[in-house]
Amino acid sequence: MAHEVNVRNEEELIAFAQALNGLSNAMVQNFNKAKAEMYRVNEGWNDEQNQQFMQQFEQSVQVINQIGQMMNDYSAYMRRYAAAIQQVKNIR
Repeated sequence: MAHEVNVRNEEELIAFAQALNGLSNAMVQNFNKAKAEMYRVNEGWNDEQNQQFMQQFEQSVQVINQIGQMMNDYSAYMRRYAAAIQQVKNIR
């Protein structure tokens, strides 16, 4: 595996992983907050167009949550990868 390491700087990789994780968490949190606020504001509003939008937005938020999880998973992978690189460097 040591000969396959192509990362120039594991600190940059870790920093990017942390930034990706922060972006993911902020994105998910903001969309979930917007969803909650929309439900609060639209309570009792029986307009068909509003109901259609709410349904589409709810589905979009579910997809955003999945994307956020994917970003968090990849962030964790990058941190593990950077740790493995550091271990290889420490052995040398």
